[in-house]
Amino acid sequence: MTEFWSLLGIEPTDDLAAIKRAYAAKLKVTHPEDDPQGFQRLRAAYEAVVEEVQYHQLRTREDEDGDIEQDGYAVAHEEMADAPHTETAKVSIIENNEPEAAQELDIPTALAVEFLHEAAALYDNIHARVEVSRWKSLLDDDRFIGLETRQMLEYELLKMLMERSWAPGAVWRALDESFQWSSMTPWLEKHFPEAYLFHFYRQLKAYWDLNYDFIAKCELDDEVVENFLSLRGRAQITLIHHDYERSEHYLLEAAKLIPNEPDLCRLLGQYWMQQGKWDEALRILQGMDASAGDADYYIELANVLYKTGSYEEARQAYLLILNDEPDHPQALTGLAQCLTGLKQDIEAIHTYLRILKRCSWDMHALYQLMRYFSRLESILTHLEPNPELIEWLSGIVEAYQEIGLFQDATLEILSYLEKHGTLNVRQNYLYGHILHQAERYDEAAHYYKAAVQEQDSDHSFRLELLLAAARNAYFLGDHKLSLTLIDQVLELEPAHNEALYYKAEALRKSEKYEDAIGIYKHALEQQGHRLYHVGIADCYYHLRRYTESSFHFNNAELDDASDPIYFLEYGEVLLNIGKHRECIDMLNIALGKRNFYFAYYFKGTAHYRMEEYELCRTNMREFLSYELEDLQLYANLFIGNSSMYLREWDAAVTAYKELLKHLDGVEDPSAFVKIYAASLLASRRFDEAIDPLEKVLKLEENNEWALLQLVRVFVELQNWNRIEDSLLRMIDTSVGRYFDHISKNDRNPYVWFYSGILMYYTNMYDKAKIYFQAAYNSGLRGDTSSYYSLVLYGLGDHETGLEVARSAVEARPDHPDYARRLKYMEEHYSKRGKLLNRLGMNPYSYLKETAMDFDFPDVLDDEALRIEFPGEVILNEYLA
Repeated sequence: MTEFWSLLGIEPTDDLAAIKRAYAAKLKVTHPEDDPQGFQRLRAAYEAVVEEVQYHQLRTREDEDGDIEQDGYAVAHEEMADAPHTETAKVSIIENNEPEAAQELDIPTALAVEFLHEAAALYDNIHARVEVSRWKSLLDDDRFIGLETRQMLEYELLKMLMERSWAPGAVWRALDESFQWSSMTPWLEKHFPEAYLFHFYRQLKAYWDLNYDFIAKCELDDEVVENFLSLRGRAQITLIHHDYERSEHYLLEAAKLIPNEPDLCRLLGQYWMQQGKWDEALRILQGMDASAGDADYYIELANVLYKTGSYEEARQAYLLILNDEPDHPQALTGLAQCLTGLKQDIEAIHTYLRILKRCSWDMHALYQLMRYFSRLESILTHLEPNPELIEWLSGIVEAYQEIGLFQDATLEILSYLEKHGTLNVRQNYLYGHILHQAERYDEAAHYYKAAVQEQDSDHSFRLELLLAAARNAYFLGDHKLSLTLIDQVLELEPAHNEALYYKAEALRKSEKYEDAIGIYKHALEQQGHRLYHVGIADCYYHLRRYTESSFHFNNAELDDASDPIYFLEYGEVLLNIGKHRECIDMLNIALGKRNFYFAYYFKGTAHYRMEEYELCRTNMREFLSYELEDLQLYANLFIGNSSMYLREWDAAVTAYKELLKHLDGVEDPSAFVKIYAASLLASRRFDEAIDPLEKVLKLEENNEWALLQLVRVFVELQNWNRIEDSLLRMIDTSVGRYFDHISKNDRNPYVWFYSGILMYYTNMYDKAKIYFQAAYNSGLRGDTSSYYSLVLYGLGDHETGLEVARSAVEARPDHPDYARRLKYMEEHYSKRGKLLNRLGMNPYSYLKETAMDFDFPDVLDDEALRIEFPGEVILNEYLA
């Protein structure tokens, strides 16, 4: 009973509703069409536990009522309470009329009375009672097919059977088939006692049937027969429910009446077996006169013989059963146990495998095989090889192959067979197959090769073998061999989908992407499998054909079973076709499956393109944390550029400085040096900017941006000697490094501005005027205007100087130097001719002592920088 509760998945309970819920839950996963045997076992378990609960509930109620003898299976003579039912209104009429008085009744009632008397006569004659055909003839008799008659009989016949309840189960089922009582549960519960209905429903289950033929052949009084049948029936039910005290009483009492009745003897045998009295059970069973085809008898006899240690006799008994029914489950289990007892281990293993082949959930067989497996090596070591043993072992290997279990044990046996002979083609195949599943591809290749070299007439097996060998070669990385074997498969079956798939895969792994795509697409025409789309997408990815790759990745429907690398590839593909948000989502999935450090690089790139610079830096820094050489240069470039866009100049300097460590192999490093120099200029780290600017000039000697920014650096540092040298590099035509290559109209006006600054601070005001005027006329204002006004004023052109100074202040009223210079000139202008003027006041000396940062050309004003920072400008007004 424990196994029944286990099948239902609940603890033992008296709650019928809970049992039904558990049964319904199990039905959801044990469908009769998918697992008919499992469903039958589940249904049997459900019925058994329901019956057990109902039995105990009934016994409890009866014990409380004090009616110990009324057990619910020997039917009591109970009077039925009158009920408002069409048929029950005529009960007394039917009960009080004999057939000869039927003429006084209406026709339907008279016919019902006649049927009941004929049914009673059938029952009361034990010889007639057991003949189902006579009951069916009565039921099919045209006299009794009238609707009113049948309605009366629905109740009256079932009531009559309360007093005549010991009929064969086949008779009960024939009556129920005719009257459909079992479909009228509410009506039955209303009109009949529970004990009787319990008995009635049990008779409808064929597996509880007891035999009546032996009793029918005995010439016994009717009273003896009825008493025996009642005792035997009670004994069966109480035995089923382990009510052993009552079972013994009923069995012994019944044995006093008919001691050699077969079913009673079998029940006695079962009783003694359940009591563990095997000798008593054996005595009973051996004393029975059973027919040769009585499998139930022989299974019980064999079980008892086994329990008494008579293994050989038990084995013979089990074999008798198996001769007629080769897959009899109990006989197979018993035979295996006998073989174990007889130390015939190989035969026992073979038998347990037969059991598992027909019933994969047989836990006993599985457990015993596991025990044998644990000592298989020892068993084989002590066996002397002989043809019969080799045949047994070969059979075990085949059985192992069919059930797909105990692969290590199979290897043990195959190794034994190989050691003592030659493996046949199928054994070589199985050896290779098991090794392949264990990912021992090198070893598997040897056995696959041996199997392939042999010939086998079985077309399906040959196909399976070649495909398995091809798969193994593929996983081994021997794509050439894999393709050779796959072509042999395709010769046998040109449209074989799996072969086409592995051919395409082998071509892809061999980097023959175009060929692989052709095979994948051919396979897609046969079957639209998503794995083909995956393969095509990967091929297009490696061919850098990202649009096609994206299409097939989309159709591949990647899921948890897919190789995580494909999520990374798909993310990169999306990046390359401009779907940046989708790219990031896909890369996040990839990172959730495996820590692909390249995913951070691609995510950072996508964020950069969407101008999400902080997120770009976060991902690039994560990428760089793996300290790998790949893409170090570009990851730092992204970090530096993002920092430049975020106006975090020092962070940009740090990234670009790291970038310069990875320039090996870069054909044109000039652009990277310029970016580094630009970040230093933007962060006003002028001393550090000199070297990279000089390096740019070594790589591009006429680079105007570097020349001009170098001048600006020395201006900011007020290193007048270096300014002069730098300007000479641009202006001195004898050097020819600037004006020889730049036309007059294209020359940068900041050259004139910085030349003017140099002349101004070295007191060469006439020359300063010339350069400032050139810069001013070129369109520069700001510092150009302010210094130009000073020079004009100092050289005596007071009105023009004041006018230019005022225009500078009007343009930048917040600039303190411009306002201070204008104020100084205005005060000087108002006092000219007085004492200070007569003393020769110098309007420049005071104004040279302090100055704000000088104006400068756009830090990013170079073609290479424009490529990295399109539209960006870094001038004074943009600096903090």
